[in-house]
Amino acid sequence: MHGRVKVKTTEEQQAAILAEKREKAKLFTKARNAIMHSRKERNGVGNEKVLMMTAGLLEKHPDFLTIFNYRREVLAQFESLKPEAFDSMIEADLILATTCLLRNPKSYSAWNHRRWCILSFKGDAPLEKELELTKEYLRKDNRNFHCWDYRRFVVRELQKRGDITVEDELEFSQVKIVENYSNYSAWHYRSKLLMQKYDVKYGLDLPDDVLDEEIEFAINPIFINPADQSSWIYLQWVLSKAPPLPQIIRGMLHCNTVIMVLSQPSKVTTAMFSCSGFCENEKESEDSSKKMRKDECLVGIESTEALDDDGCVWLLNLSFDPKSVSIQLSELAKSDWFHLPEPIQLLEDQPYVVDLSHFVGEERLPEKVQNVVDSIEELLEEEDSGDEGTVGCLTTLAYLYTTHIPMASITTTKCTEWYFKLQKFDHFRRGYYKEMLRRLLVVDAALQLQQGETVLDISFITVDDALSNHDENPDAGDNGGDAQELDPFQSASLVEGVEFAPWVTHLKLSSFDLSSQDLHRLRALPLLDSIEVGESIVKAQDL
Repeated sequence: MHGRVKVKTTEEQQAAILAEKREKAKLFTKARNAIMHSRKERNGVGNEKVLMMTAGLLEKHPDFLTIFNYRREVLAQFESLKPEAFDSMIEADLILATTCLLRNPKSYSAWNHRRWCILSFKGDAPLEKELELTKEYLRKDNRNFHCWDYRRFVVRELQKRGDITVEDELEFSQVKIVENYSNYSAWHYRSKLLMQKYDVKYGLDLPDDVLDEEIEFAINPIFINPADQSSWIYLQWVLSKAPPLPQIIRGMLHCNTVIMVLSQPSKVTTAMFSCSGFCENEKESEDSSKKMRKDECLVGIESTEALDDDGCVWLLNLSFDPKSVSIQLSELAKSDWFHLPEPIQLLEDQPYVVDLSHFVGEERLPEKVQNVVDSIEELLEEEDSGDEGTVGCLTTLAYLYTTHIPMASITTTKCTEWYFKLQKFDHFRRGYYKEMLRRLLVVDAALQLQQGETVLDISFITVDDALSNHDENPDAGDNGGDAQELDPFQSASLVEGVEFAPWVTHLKLSSFDLSSQDLHRLRALPLLDSIEVGESIVKAQDL
């Protein structure tokens, strides 16, 4: 009063803000309803008023995909109604998309509409301007993956014209990486460019000189900042290799069930097989017409893995009980078919076992991989403090060993130590490392089981134990050492990997605490008779 400015109280400010939001919501609802009514009545064909209405709404709400869709429906009509003006209208929509991106630079709808506009030009699209636009947005936010994705699209269109090369984009990716080594989007883009240029999928397939350059390019920022995970992930790709073709290394035929254990996780789509024998309900007879012979494409294949699409162990359920079965697998993984070189023959209740020395080979890493491992181990001696740098070292070492020599004894030894350390250093992923460690040890125990051995002992693996030095302290119980403090999480699986020895009849565990997925995996042990925990023995059929 008397010339003094009245200052609003907090409650008054909140009331004003609320009233403003309500008014905006009312206007938004009115505009949306009008547009949706127009779409329902189908009166937007050739209607420039609808374009004005949708533009006004999208400028304020750029993530409204339905409105963008309707706008494209209306614009598409103008292609035939006003073909001479169509490109000008598309250019105007590029400006609208730019306005939307100013409000939300990561709007899925706006970037998608921009892509549609470029593809809709009847003449030459302004691709060079679009490339410059991506540079501007990446300058503002070099991790805007929407913009990176759009840039890949623009570059592909420019390459069709011959106006840009892969080398140009490799240089651009290098500039963005050097600007910020934490820019994973730029690292990822670089890997895609290298795949395109050299027609490879895995880093180790690059030409030797290029591979050496990329290894050095990834290693340098790691030594500058070991805690940054982007460089570590790129290095893992550079040192990746194509997995060998899967082979059947274990097999079992029991009644009407066939169990197959593959050397590599695979997406099995068909199993061509021939069976000979007698149906369960048929008695043997001198009449040869009752002798069964079947050749068909098997159905009913299922994986024992948590995910059904890729797995090492597969169950085949037959509609009859053969005495023997001859199997040849086929897989379609992306675009590459594989066929086993020759069928394998399974006899009822007789294990099929392949000498694993064929798969293990020399327990040595490839030379280039070994050189990187030596560098990482040197860095680990300096960084073994439990920070993100240590985590990067350990996860990359584990990746390299399990990728290049997965069945070597040195891999089990080293990864056991590394996964245990990772449980302590990386709290948020502790459960993941625990599962990786358990599976590693169970699979190793199962693969070491010889054909005549039918007892599998994995009782050293417990539900709560973090497997802390079980080799050094075999007398430690479930609560031995600091195991309980290290990992309070419950295990998702106690027996993952037992399927690698499908002829097991007796299983020794540390606990009967089996999940439904565990019970599903035990189906791959058709001869399993009993499970032993301590002094208690339970029949498998009672589980």
